[in-house]
Amino acid sequence: MDSFVDQLNVGLFHYLITLSCGLCYSTGAAVLNAISFEIITACDLNMTIHNRGLLSIATVIGMIIGSVTMGRLGDVIGRKIVLIIVILCNIIATVASAFAYNFDMIIGLGFVNGLGLGGNFANCHTYLIEFFPRSYRGISVASMTAFLIFGGIYSCGMAYFILSHPFYNPFGIIYFTHWRLYLLVCIIPTAISLLMLFWLPDSIRFLIRKKQKRKLIQVLYQINRINSWCNKSITDYKLMVDEQLIETIIRKEEMESEDKPQLNLISQFKMFNQPPWRKRMWLLVLSWFGFCYAFHGLRQWLPVLIAFYIRGNSCWLGWHSSYASQFINYSSLHVSNSSICVHGSNLQATIQNIILGNILAAPVAILCILLINRVGRKRLFCSISMLSGIFVFFIVALDKTLCTEIFACAFTTVAINGWIPLELWTAELFPTELRSTAVGILNLVSSLGFLICITTFTLLFHSSCPGSLLLPAILCVLSGLVGCLLPDTSNSDIS
Repeated sequence: MDSFVDQLNVGLFHYLITLSCGLCYSTGAAVLNAISFEIITACDLNMTIHNRGLLSIATVIGMIIGSVTMGRLGDVIGRKIVLIIVILCNIIATVASAFAYNFDMIIGLGFVNGLGLGGNFANCHTYLIEFFPRSYRGISVASMTAFLIFGGIYSCGMAYFILSHPFYNPFGIIYFTHWRLYLLVCIIPTAISLLMLFWLPDSIRFLIRKKQKRKLIQVLYQINRINSWCNKSITDYKLMVDEQLIETIIRKEEMESEDKPQLNLISQFKMFNQPPWRKRMWLLVLSWFGFCYAFHGLRQWLPVLIAFYIRGNSCWLGWHSSYASQFINYSSLHVSNSSICVHGSNLQATIQNIILGNILAAPVAILCILLINRVGRKRLFCSISMLSGIFVFFIVALDKTLCTEIFACAFTTVAINGWIPLELWTAELFPTELRSTAVGILNLVSSLGFLICITTFTLLFHSSCPGSLLLPAILCVLSGLVGCLLPDTSNSDIS
């Protein structure tokens, strides 16, 4: 199958599908950032210092269910259809959240948003990787993953321009406020990716596995036709499709499928218990859990952590008494004395720090894209994971406002780029019939790490602030060390 895909000409079609998948994948950063800022700016909702973590928890539970169910569904009905379904979930849930009238409704819609994100993460990489020859897989999937940075910059940039200028306008039974407008603006790139996906075809490798010859020929016609728009040397795109070769590949696939039984859910999991998939899966479970515990969990609480230090608090010395004793004043929509809501110069400083980390991540992402084939997926991820953990150690050790801002920014800059090698590496470690399911299972592990981190952070941050930061730091370093035990897949065949 690799030899067939390697014969494809890479052109305009491949740039467009990378753009579409990139915008789709950036939904993760945009939605999770939106939730982070929502819990410190949604002052008109019934939110307290004790229940603000429920929105993140509901989102992560949705991600857990979405990762497993949508990952398996992608292997059965196709990656494209599943991506369309999950993106619709994200758009509907986010738009509905912008008009929610209480915090309970926001929590329920957060669960739906999580379902969409789980399915997105489980299928986006596998969909893209199956269109590219092996020599282009690294740079294409790395470029797509780098759109996480775009999602972070876009959502933080919109937060700076919208959330820094609060307004409260009556709209039915709610007040249409700045954070509601922010949610609507954040989902625009996702809507663009949905429109592009309606026009894109099913995955080539998926169609070969399903032995759908007619559809496969139509997809190849579509790829060559679009590539011909920017390549005048292609005079007849239909002549570039070798139907005899396709027939041979399909026949070979049919013969192989006769030798092995059709994979259902049980037989898939039995395959995971065979070498080398069993060892790879367990090592990836450990590595994904540690990295995602630190990245997702800590990054979700970065606005709270930075605002905590900006207000003059210290992790080792405890909370400033004025911060600990204040609660939301529900009698005023402006909530000037709220310990939950951050506004004014404190909000601007918090957003500036996070957006700076995302902007600085862009040149690091370019460097990762250039090095991913030369250095290898394995070395790149392990280095990024361990370095990210070290930055969190420095936040705890130095315990100063300026140091926290510097190393929180450095953590965002480096850690977000860990997904560039990790997602591609994971997808390449498994065959086509297991790929989406494997990525779905690992996104389940990712979501569990996320859930446990935001739960422990919520509990420990009030009682043992250093412990809430030391745990993600240790697990992030261990994640990189465990990754060293896995094989590298740079420029290798994928079945």
